[in-house]
Amino acid sequence: MGGEDRLRGRRAVVRPRHVLEYVGLRTAVAVLGHVPYSVALRIAAAAGVVLDALGWRRKETRRRVRQVLGPACSAREVARIARRALVNFLASLVDALHAPRFSKQWCDLHVELVGFEHLESARVGGRGVLLALPHLGSWELAGLIGPWFSVPLVVLGAPQKNPWFNRWVQRWRERTGTRMISRTDLNVRAVVRGLQAGDVLAIPVDIRSPQGVPVRFLGHPAWLGRGVPSLAILANVPVVPCTVYRTSWTTHRVHLYPPLDPNAVEGSSAERVQRLLQRVVDAIEPDIRAHLDQYFWFNRRWVLDPVQTAQGDPARTQSSVISDSGPLEQGSPAE
Repeated sequence: MGGEDRLRGRRAVVRPRHVLEYVGLRTAVAVLGHVPYSVALRIAAAAGVVLDALGWRRKETRRRVRQVLGPACSAREVARIARRALVNFLASLVDALHAPRFSKQWCDLHVELVGFEHLESARVGGRGVLLALPHLGSWELAGLIGPWFSVPLVVLGAPQKNPWFNRWVQRWRERTGTRMISRTDLNVRAVVRGLQAGDVLAIPVDIRSPQGVPVRFLGHPAWLGRGVPSLAILANVPVVPCTVYRTSWTTHRVHLYPPLDPNAVEGSSAERVQRLLQRVVDAIEPDIRAHLDQYFWFNRRWVLDPVQTAQGDPARTQSSVISDSGPLEQGSPAE
């Protein structure tokens, strides 16, 4: 069949729904990518209100918000956060579409960079850095750190199942001057060499993984991917937690936190990985809680859902991995 691409180690066949998705993407780009930024944001806001009214993922999103906020939060507040989160997510897509066109002057006016000195200190001596981000606000804007501040930024991301969609998204992201690496094509040795040579590697940290590491996140146990702490320890480079969120409809803050040194984390190999990841999560969680209406609640693999073992049973921390604050088991809320 025509239109094949390499995906997940095999040939990915383009299906009819992939064609429809791609047509929808290009239509959105034609409309939102070629109108003034403020107009595109208003279109996204209107679309978010309509989708919420139509019930798009509404029940599941509200369940997740309720899980984080607990029973004391009113149903009205839960609904407000879920609706605004959808609007903000669509607005973040507008930001991603317009990002390759954002000039340095535009960024100086619309993007506040806080804590850049932490990234500079982490790179002293030509060391590489791991930039750990949650899916908060317009997280794609963190990629502008690379071209505007002469930082050799590399982004690690998951490929889309639609091969046409995937190719287009990768090319679009690279227009900002960022180099992309697919998780499915990851060469760990090459990545470690790049970090040791001075690369700044950005990795989303709040992704649920059955092979992940147990941490406390948003008040609950969560099994998150081990990529950030494992690569930091292997390459012996620091981790700089980073968040991105809106401060107004057209302005953003990129917040960089003090670097976390993997050599400062003690314990066995497994304990060091878990403890370092917990420290990263602890650094970014306050910004997530302060901007819950900008968090990405819509992932099909909800970050707080229990992971399953190969036998279909909920996974537990039987490997005796212990956090700085004590043992953590899957299945009971973290205090």
